[in-house]
Amino acid sequence: MNFEPIQFSDLPVITALSPEGWGNVPIKIQHYIESPFCFPIKLLVDQKIVAIGTTIIHSNVAWLGHIIVAPDERGKGYGKQTTQELIRIANSKKCNSIQLIATDMGAPVYTKLGFKESSSYLFFDDIQAPCLEEVDNNIQQYQSRYKEQLLRLDLTTAAENRQCEIEPHCTSGFLYVKNQTLYGYYLPSLGEGLIVANEQAAGMALLKMYLMQNSKVVLPKENTAAVSFLLNQGYPIKRQAKRMYLGENIDVQFQSIFNRIGGNLG
Repeated sequence: MNFEPIQFSDLPVITALSPEGWGNVPIKIQHYIESPFCFPIKLLVDQKIVAIGTTIIHSNVAWLGHIIVAPDERGKGYGKQTTQELIRIANSKKCNSIQLIATDMGAPVYTKLGFKESSSYLFFDDIQAPCLEEVDNNIQQYQSRYKEQLLRLDLTTAAENRQCEIEPHCTSGFLYVKNQTLYGYYLPSLGEGLIVANEQAAGMALLKMYLMQNSKVVLPKENTAAVSFLLNQGYPIKRQAKRMYLGENIDVQFQSIFNRIGGNLG
């Protein structure tokens, strides 16, 4: 039994491991392999991949993502061992906070390893675009002159430096701007379509724009404005997932998240 870095040649095997509803896992793993701030690993038993996972480093904050155990190898402790190795990698990179989104299956394992709950993410799907007014006049396509404001807003909201994740997706993004001040942004190509806003009107306008072409939203429970909007439209919460941390908690402004990136990055 040993851990090794995931290689491109492993991607066909990982396709077979992918849980239902997790999207295109091999594409995500390929991104991890290509990114210098990501450390994807595989657990081998008799040269067979029985589990995978990735540590993602954002300066002093780490994320653990895509922790997957082969269906026929569950119940043998491989998920726990993989998580422990990912934690070891995060600690070796001097991270003082480790974050993850837990599935129902994974949450008990993470709790035993010392993780604590910081929030709960609420899942809405099968949303039919409500009869929306036209796109808010304050929404505009991305302009590079707002880049620093965008990165500052993201840092304040996420309480971690996600510049390496954000920058490649800015050019296809949308901004909510009033009087040369940025109040929110929507990055369609980043994960599930990240929406962040520090003003409710900005966040709701960007969310409504997002819903013109999307039918799924994942929100932190603290964003009561967006949650109430969807509930009042008749869309129930389909499921929930715990956001958890190990080490220091970070001061995330959950009320400013109007759609998450994904299960690997919150």
